[in-house]
Amino acid sequence: MIIPKIQIVTALRFFHRYFIWILVFSYVIAGVMPELGLWIRNIGFGRATTQQSSLAISLPMLLLAVLLFNAGLGVKTAELTCLLKRPFLLLGGLFLNIMTPLTFIVAVSFLIYIWHNQEEIQQILVGLALVASMPIAGASTAWSQNSNGSLALSIGLVLSTTALSPLLTSIRSSSDRFCDHWRLFGGSA
Repeated sequence: MIIPKIQIVTALRFFHRYFIWILVFSYVIAGVMPELGLWIRNIGFGRATTQQSSLAISLPMLLLAVLLFNAGLGVKTAELTCLLKRPFLLLGGLFLNIMTPLTFIVAVSFLIYIWHNQEEIQQILVGLALVASMPIAGASTAWSQNSNGSLALSIGLVLSTTALSPLLTSIRSSSDRFCDHWRLFGGSA
């Protein structure tokens, strides 16, 4: 059975018009029923193998690829060219994405030094460092697209923070150790 073109166009218009609300609804569902997300995470579509490595193709990976592909289709060529010629905004966003969590971790470590249990402080700082080391979410492209923001900048930040994520994880996780050394060697924290 062939689906009439009008039904496809109607469905695409619906998703385009209400995409942000569909995204919010999916966040609510994930918060209420996390088991569904755990089940979806385990849906696989085989493996892609090269000479050096093998990669499992999962549903979340495909959904992220579709989301970023959709965002890539919406990028204006002039906006992308401008971003590549003058990457100051992208570099500024990347710098803020790196420094804001580091500053927050250091500030929190100075503020919670009076806490009664030092082990809990360490666990909180490690948790903050792990959360801070996550790259910018791929869904930010959908938010940017829906709010008429700079889609090229959003995609650039997603791709650059994802590429730098292994390096940033080690830098940010060492920031809580820095705070501990500061405390041990006479700092005010």
